Amino acid sequence: MLRARHYTDIAIVSDAIHEPIAGKRLKYMGRELEVSHDCSRVSLVGSSILAGSCCSLLQSFRSLIDVFSLPLGHAAAMLSETPARIAGLDHIGSIAVGKRADLLLLDSHFNLQATLVNGQLVYESN
Repeated sequence: MLRARHYTDIAIVSDAIHEPIAGKRLKYMGRELEVSHDCSRVSLVGSSILAGSCCSLLQSFRSLIDVFSLPLGHAAAMLSETPARIAGLDHIGSIAVGKRADLLLLDSHFNLQATLVNGQLVYESN
């Protein structure tokens, strides 16, 4: 798909419902779920029925750059600008005057250093 479509036509989203802690059990929508041993998915307890993933958008961003060798700007657009445009949310998705400032600040290895929501610092790493 990455070769078949222009990067501005590809939106990367996640249905991550839990952090990747192997064997972790949780209740979601009245059902008991469990994170797989390899932390790749969440299934209904005692079955192989998929209920969600543990893949965060940051993990997807890293994969787009490290595995698929996409330029940083293309990967960022696929996770922010394109999904916002498709959803008709013109107040988010890019950095511009008048838009809501929801930002992740990463180091050179793409590790999360800080999170800003609406321009306010809500998380800072140690």
